Amino acid sequence: MLKRSRKGAWGAIVLLLFATQVSGQVLSHGVWEQKNQVSLKMSQLFYELNVGVNVCPQRKSADFVYIAFGYGKPTRKNAWRKFLPEKDMPETLTDQQREIFSKSGMNDLYSGKIGIGWNHWFNHIIGFYLQTGWGFIADLSSGDDLPDDIISKLDDAEQKGTFIYNTVPVETGLTMNLWKHCNIQGGVTYMWKEIPLLTIGVGYTF
Repeated sequence: MLKRSRKGAWGAIVLLLFATQVSGQVLSHGVWEQKNQVSLKMSQLFYELNVGVNVCPQRKSADFVYIAFGYGKPTRKNAWRKFLPEKDMPETLTDQQREIFSKSGMNDLYSGKIGIGWNHWFNHIIGFYLQTGWGFIADLSSGDDLPDDIISKLDDAEQKGTFIYNTVPVETGLTMNLWKHCNIQGGVTYMWKEIPLLTIGVGYTF
């Protein structure tokens, strides 16, 4: 019982310190003086950089408008698998050739996005963000990574590997200040064909 009471006391102290820090942050910074925001986010689809400016400075709330740049590496095992084209595998291939064929073209497969977002802060503690933009997958492979014995069994349509797929990723989530200018972000990224995927990040305002 004594150990449990000590743990409870430590938990109460931590919560009290956090509440005191947050309250102090709000009271000591009546208006937003920070003009810029940088954040890094990640999901199963993209690694992302956001850079923005506060378009309504010197207020108790803040509105950061930002641009987003993202990069991803699609494979047939991660969340990009639903967006990749199906390969027509010739029936004449052996089991070993089928395995090689199914893995071909992955080294030249890339994804990216360019977007614009809005991060609104209700106060110095909590806010939310919305973001949309243009996303794409580019397959720059040409089938040259296949052995000659497999290429000889493919027709012209099956050998063509280059394609570009366009999509519109949409993000939404919450932002929370934990310590002075540092904040955390958590939300979801949604694209057609895929369920909303968890997106997390860290940010800094200055």
